[in-house]
Amino acid sequence: KSGEYRLPHHIDLKTGTYNGKKILDK
Repeated sequence: KSGEYRLPHHIDLKTGTYNGKKILDK
């Protein structure tokens, strides 16, 4: 799992948000 820690683990793909932050454009 090397480098996996760099990725957001709880992305809400439905809203494109991670911890309340919008990181994806939908």
